Amino acid sequence: MRPPRGSDRTTKYWIAPPASQLSAVSRPGTAPPGSALRPTTAPAARPPKPTRSEPQRSDQASRQDAPEPGPIDVRIERILVGGEALAAGVVDESLLNTHAKTDKYVVYFTLQVSPAGTRGTRRISFEDFRLEDRSGLIYTPLSTRDRLSATLGAGETARGGVAFAVYNDSAPARLLLRTGADSFTPLPETVFSPALD
Repeated sequence: MRPPRGSDRTTKYWIAPPASQLSAVSRPGTAPPGSALRPTTAPAARPPKPTRSEPQRSDQASRQDAPEPGPIDVRIERILVGGEALAAGVVDESLLNTHAKTDKYVVYFTLQVSPAGTRGTRRISFEDFRLEDRSGLIYTPLSTRDRLSATLGAGETARGGVAFAVYNDSAPARLLLRTGADSFTPLPETVFSPALD
């Protein structure tokens, strides 16, 4: 049997033994007479990788094109807890219900961010934040309707949300900002009002 026209896959056949004789067969093609013929599809061989014909750019040139990782100024505009975030329309009820089943409540922040440097650009996202509670647990962010995501140049400002699901028996201690591949720096601890205690 031929593979369909335009197919990039090769069809091969192997002989499958009846289930009662399966343990007696050590490899395809050695099945006893009367067994079923079943097709298998194997991917076609991959073409070789193309060689890179353009010259490599120098480190200095590539650094000019890449966003500058400079410092970021972060201002917390508001903090909403649970139903307050739902009433403000920034999280879905299903998000609250999902985390309520795991004994967590949602804490939402509206953030205003701007690069502190005077040159280059900086990519900032809700994924660049973590929340630490008073017992030292670190929480990863949840996606919200107005999640923070922007590429900012000098003098530009972006606004957006970031939310976390925190255990019911815990309270937030500080918001952390990514400063490197795997490093985070705490923002001021005076952020949290007594209402979150």
